[in-house]
Amino acid sequence: MRVSKNEIFQIARKACLADQIFEDYAEDIGQAIAHIHQNGFDGCTELETLLSAGETKPTSPPHLNSSKLVTRRLQPIKSAIPVIDWLLVKEFRKAFVSEGIDFPTIIIAQLARTANLYGGHFCIESKNTSKILKISHQYNYEDQFHSMWSQPQVELYWCKDPLSGGITVSKTVLCEVNPHIWEKLTARALKTYVPETEQSRLSGAGAGLVDND
Repeated sequence: MRVSKNEIFQIARKACLADQIFEDYAEDIGQAIAHIHQNGFDGCTELETLLSAGETKPTSPPHLNSSKLVTRRLQPIKSAIPVIDWLLVKEFRKAFVSEGIDFPTIIIAQLARTANLYGGHFCIESKNTSKILKISHQYNYEDQFHSMWSQPQVELYWCKDPLSGGITVSKTVLCEVNPHIWEKLTARALKTYVPETEQSRLSGAGAGLVDND
């Protein structure tokens, strides 16, 4: 099944809204899921798994410890968005993750999109390995299998310097999605629609002839 990047964004955003995720967070997640598909990977399945696992419910927020922002686990909705916002305030500011990273494919998309919007790149490092994983807007999604993503304790920071090289983002207009997963996300998204009534029709509710949503 092939759909447009914008359709993926809208369905993903509305599926998040139906799960009572804040509107600006839902916007970020929707863009991240579309970004994953644009790079040839299955973002919709990642999102459906995330929502089905109940990983959107409130949890302890990241907190400051000395000069570092600390979070137990780095999760796409619960902690990644505030952590990324905090890192962008100042170059080389560090965030510490004490118990690992969930849904690394979505985290990759969030970091890559942020680097595309604000420039520079993100670095992820661990005391258990000498390697530093660098993520720019041209990050290769195949590195979701990099050993860094399985490390229990990592530090993240943002650098202003751009990275050269990397992959070229696909310009494909239509993206492949799993029909079964698409149906599930669409069912979630439908929960955000207002039921049609005689009164709503008289007051002008509905898509009309042109639907720009």
